[in-house]
Amino acid sequence: MLVIIKWHDAEDVHETWSDAADIEKFGEAVVEVTSVGWEVKRTKLYLTIAADKTPDGTYGRVTKIPVNMIISEDSVPS
Repeated sequence: MLVIIKWHDAEDVHETWSDAADIEKFGEAVVEVTSVGWEVKRTKLYLTIAADKTPDGTYGRVTKIPVNMIISEDSVPS
């Protein structure tokens, strides 16, 4: 099934080392991501989707999203 998932992504400070001022500038905003892909596996903890799927059953660009980070999900009509 092809799905559209909106979820909150984890984010890191881009510098290797950060002082308190860098961390303060990092802010409170949470990144919202929209991913579209084939549902590969669903457990109590994770939803795994793949952006690409071949006829022989292999997948590409696989993403595992913790279910607690999912905001909404919809299926794409076939």
